Amino acid sequence: MTLRCLVHLSDLHLPADLPAQSERLVATVKSLDPDLIIVTGDITRHGSLRQFKAGLDFMQALPYPAMVLPGNHDVPYLNLLLRLFRPFQRLVSHFPGVYFQNDDGYMVVGLTTAAGFQWRLDWSLGSVSLREVEKSCALMQAEPKDKWRIVASHHPLYPDEQDPYRSQTLRAQMALEKLVQAGGDIFLHGHLHRQRAEAVTVSGRQVLMIGASTALGDRERGQPSGFNALVIEGSTLRLIPYIWQQGDYFPAQERAFQRSGAET
Repeated sequence: MTLRCLVHLSDLHLPADLPAQSERLVATVKSLDPDLIIVTGDITRHGSLRQFKAGLDFMQALPYPAMVLPGNHDVPYLNLLLRLFRPFQRLVSHFPGVYFQNDDGYMVVGLTTAAGFQWRLDWSLGSVSLREVEKSCALMQAEPKDKWRIVASHHPLYPDEQDPYRSQTLRAQMALEKLVQAGGDIFLHGHLHRQRAEAVTVSGRQVLMIGASTALGDRERGQPSGFNALVIEGSTLRLIPYIWQQGDYFPAQERAFQRSGAET
């Protein structure tokens, strides 16, 4: 049976504070030879052109198909007009919008949960477009039922009990229910800067909430920086977190899940 490896990076906040760590991250990801790299947002620190250039250089060092989603740090902080009216222009100009990936064993749809403007004080929190959710649901429903359906976004669609404030994503519950009813199995996110692997019940189904820590390390929140490797073999998913320690990335304890969402 064919093995497929997906690498889940998030919250890179480039350029790296420690260039040597960035080099080890590239080398470790290359050693996994992934089918796809999914970056769930915050590839930059403040959305500047210089930072996007650093992000492009980093991704070009990884010669694999990639899906780069916007995070709240990827909107230009200092250019207010761009932030309000075309918040993701710089990201899309460096990383053309690829929000759908398809394979025999899995499919990935990407959701934009960051926004240049919101009608609340904290613009760093997430917001979901239900119109975009409907499009993602249609894509998932068109695929064979035995395929893993993965939804990627910067902000969590299901609250993390350890960080309820940063989990406040507008319309997330409604969006999650629609996506699960359309067959969603795995929900990848970043933003919280902590690794997460949680099976939850939504609309009568068990699905997986998988969060990635910050991949590079001057914005850690109680955990070392790291990333996730997802290895798919038929109806089994192996989740392997990689942790930065002692100058390199090392695999942590592996967990296995069946496609129903129930951990084995």
